[in-house]
Amino acid sequence: MRLDTDDPGAARSLQPHVACDGLRVGVVWSDDRDGQRDVRFNVSADGGASWFVADVRIETDAPGASASYVPVLDMSGSEVLIAWEDLRNGFSDVYASRSTDGGAGGLLQDVKVDTDPPGTASALRPRIARGAGHVVIAWYDDREGAFDVLLST
Repeated sequence: MRLDTDDPGAARSLQPHVACDGLRVGVVWSDDRDGQRDVRFNVSADGGASWFVADVRIETDAPGASASYVPVLDMSGSEVLIAWEDLRNGFSDVYASRSTDGGAGGLLQDVKVDTDPPGTASALRPRIARGAGHVVIAWYDDREGAFDVLLST
């Protein structure tokens, strides 16, 4: 089943990441249909039998304005959390967005997760984990001159 809902073959859709919670299945990826890569999302509530008619663009900056890469996804109950690398400020920053309605109404305002000033260091490869009522996002960045692993709760 094709999940990106632009015209077939019109853009490159790359870096898919899948998460499941019961019968709900979500997929995020980056694609360049608007020029630069943006993060897109699609979800199924019935184990993958049917999906949103149109995929959802996640970032809140202008479509195609800057490149976004390496999206990751976590789903639990009606909460959807997506994190990605975003170049809107120059160097990569880690951004995240969440939904509390399973993604059906779109995601909330995206938030910069890494804590250095926007675009001053490369923050890369976000990962999400959840347990005991907590969600954490980890990534690595070079704000101190060499890559360190950082975590946000």
